[in-house]
Amino acid sequence: MVPRHHHAARAQEGLYALRGTLPPFAGFVAKFYIFLAAIEAGLVVPAILGVLASTVGLVYYLRLAK
Repeated sequence: MVPRHHHAARAQEGLYALRGTLPPFAGFVAKFYIFLAAIEAGLVVPAILGVLASTVGLVYYLRLAK
């Protein structure tokens, strides 16, 4: 039988994966390239707003996972 904290860790990892904001997940890489492309296209303000929105979302999900 698997201890309960292992189930909680897997659920927490799943939340991070859905959010896609941590480096080990593909969503992080995708967002990085999208923000990089936006900056290269001269869309600096929307890119900064996107990074801020992602940060706020990450903080929200980290508080849920506590």
